[in-house]
Amino acid sequence: MSDATPAFVPTAAELALLRRLASGESMPFPEDIKRDYSDRLYENGFVTVGIDGGLALSDHGRALLQSPIGG
Repeated sequence: MSDATPAFVPTAAELALLRRLASGESMPFPEDIKRDYSDRLYENGFVTVGIDGGLALSDHGRALLQSPIGG
């Protein structure tokens, strides 16, 4: 048996959203974005909800973008 946890592999849409947040673009957090993108990103710690209620890129999300997967 393996104790290895499967690695998170973001979709192209999820990477695009992370890149938009990294560029400083403001991203509201409406219901359609919650359903389409942020559940997996939020559950895996790549995004958070900022003070203004919008999506915010976490340090973990920045690290993903700098990795070979996000690069």
